[in-house]
Amino acid sequence: MRDVLISKGWHIYTYAAEQSHPVDMIAITDNGRLIAVEVKCKSARIYYPDTGIDLNDYYAYHDFQSQHNLPVLLLFVDNNNQSVYGNYLDHLSQPITIVYNNRELTYPLIQNRQVYFALQTMQHYAYVPANIVAELNNHTASNYYNPSASKEV
Repeated sequence: MRDVLISKGWHIYTYAAEQSHPVDMIAITDNGRLIAVEVKCKSARIYYPDTGIDLNDYYAYHDFQSQHNLPVLLLFVDNNNQSVYGNYLDHLSQPITIVYNNRELTYPLIQNRQVYFALQTMQHYAYVPANIVAELNNHTASNYYNPSASKEV
């Protein structure tokens, strides 16, 4: 992901130590804006037009943004769609209602300690090459709630 952002003219700063950190990177965008970047390897859900993150992380990113007066860019590496998309936390946090399969869905949508964002609020950043997708498929497990998986047969 770092290389994708560098190819867009961004300057990327990552942590030197391999330890827990509040965001993945700090970046200076091509127009000189300082931002925090968080990258999630998370595919869109199958039965909804959205993707999401853990609710505690959502609150932590908001806290980080407030404490440091630094916008947070959430990027999703989606191995199923072979793409990277995302948007700024403030934008993703704005309420939006969409109609999908004759149902109204209001985002951000909170379910089972996850917060979901509509895919239509995302901007495309890059395509993921097939060899990277294969590697992600070997190391990625979804923690999305699947109601059909919890039913006893």
